[in-house]
Amino acid sequence: MLWLLLAATLLVVAAIGLYLGARYLAKREPYHTFAALSLRQKLAFMKLVVTDPRVPRWIKVLPFLMAAYLATPIDLIPDFLPVLGYLDDVALVLLVVAAIVRFTPRAVVTELLEEARKPRG
Repeated sequence: MLWLLLAATLLVVAAIGLYLGARYLAKREPYHTFAALSLRQKLAFMKLVVTDPRVPRWIKVLPFLMAAYLATPIDLIPDFLPVLGYLDDVALVLLVVAAIVRFTPRAVVTELLEEARKPRG
């Protein structure tokens, strides 16, 4: 019984931490601009990150690693567990986006975000 209480407490703390972390990043630039993009624009941004020669190579690998992790059925926490199963996926996406924005030069990120916001024809 104590084990379940500890697991439930950990779940609540992790969920609150992710929520507060996402809210904190969403108030800061350029994270705010990224958060305001539509899903299509976010995917366009990731494509621009991967194809831009000014972005460090190790950063270009992160979206592929994230997609591979999300696509594989093997997770740190299995997805069949309600709520808890998706927390590791949400945390991974937040960390990858934060790393891309943090470790890519600010001018490049700003330019790529503006390019991603342009309407596609």
